[in-house]
Amino acid sequence: MEVELHLRGSAIRIDFRGEHAPDAWLTTQGRGTQAWLVSESDNYVLPVPDASGPYWYDPAAPCRSMGGRCEPAPGEFILGRLTAGWRYSNADGPDGTRTGTLWIDTQTGLMLAYRGRAGISSRERGMRAAVVTFEDVASDVFELPTALRRPDRVPAR
Repeated sequence: MEVELHLRGSAIRIDFRGEHAPDAWLTTQGRGTQAWLVSESDNYVLPVPDASGPYWYDPAAPCRSMGGRCEPAPGEFILGRLTAGWRYSNADGPDGTRTGTLWIDTQTGLMLAYRGRAGISSRERGMRAAVVTFEDVASDVFELPTALRRPDRVPAR
């Protein structure tokens, strides 16, 4: 599935794209805060587990923010940007992975790709950026529509 990720400070919005993508988008105000799944066509806003990343790392010491152990791995050019590669283990890595490899833009600290495994699962998870732009994102992109149904606004019976 393809996603479009918008970042502004700690706020995150994830728009799902493609034939099998849900007709919804995900938003949160930052790591550790409540995340929300929004479907304007189906008229709902639902709370979901935190989906806030992390997406930014120290390119010289990523384990400082995710714990575990990190060892240098070969870097790559991704979308014309030089990345630092890091193998990580026993860490709080991207998308719940515990072991894997990530590639971080050396200029900005933005994670441009990762490949890893969560727990003892043999199923690999990964992401690789297809396009990156650095533009201002309006703050209202992250706001929840107020007119949609929400579980905390269900009338008592």
